[in-house]
Amino acid sequence: MLIRRYADESRFVWLTDEPSEARNRQQKEPIIGITGPEPEYSLWFGVSYLAEDCEAVTPDYAERVWCRFHGEAAVILKGEGWCLREMKEEDLEGMEQLYEDREVKRFLPYPLGERFDSGGIGSAGTSVCREAHRLQDWQDWLQAYRREVYELDEPAMWVIADENDRFLGRLGLEWKELPDVTAEENSCDSLQGYFLGYALLPRARGKGLATKCAASLLAVLEERYGIETVYLICEKENQASIRCAGRLGFQKLCNWKPAMDSVKAGTAGTQPCGFDDADQEFCVSFISVSI
Repeated sequence: MLIRRYADESRFVWLTDEPSEARNRQQKEPIIGITGPEPEYSLWFGVSYLAEDCEAVTPDYAERVWCRFHGEAAVILKGEGWCLREMKEEDLEGMEQLYEDREVKRFLPYPLGERFDSGGIGSAGTSVCREAHRLQDWQDWLQAYRREVYELDEPAMWVIADENDRFLGRLGLEWKELPDVTAEENSCDSLQGYFLGYALLPRARGKGLATKCAASLLAVLEERYGIETVYLICEKENQASIRCAGRLGFQKLCNWKPAMDSVKAGTAGTQPCGFDDADQEFCVSFISVSI
């Protein structure tokens, strides 16, 4: 069996139930192995993309496989005037602007870990070197994120782009573990699960964009990823984020004050740094997205 499955009018992938054919063709064409309901996975060793049957290869899955093969950013969701997609190199300048924004720096950790200080640079040559170093750091970070997060085809932090594909911010899910989640009015066991996160450039704020994008994502999580509950954690001072969570339907679970270095990250995409200040207090909320 060798058939085409279209992601859209111009993009398609091949489907085959022959492991050897999948291995031979995947270097030249995007292909998905059809394993059947009780597969012998040893036969499919080395095949990058698999599905139980042809019906399991949705247009979304075909789109992601096509994009992986051709090195393009896969689109996760589309709305009126926006899309949620994977990150690409053209977004890195926007990422730097986002995480250098004053409000974002107040509440979110810098993905590269070490922020370059733009003050006190002694010469234009030094400034250029620092800029080049920073750009290379972002490129390395993106390559690692693609390899360790996007390639897993699981929930991730994606990019919000406008109708012209320009970077507006980030939104998505990260796996986290919060130990010792207790408060005076509430107590619960340690939490682990997917946490919603979002951040927008200043020009994209105040328009309800984060709420619209997040609501669209929450609506498809159970069907696409089998996720039934999503959490959200934000500093109690971050009132804009708290209002957004309320509009999305999140309910407060408890307050939480982390111990030093207490947040455990599950993937390269999660950022434990920034949540290790004993003076910080966070509001932990949850929402059930199961139908």
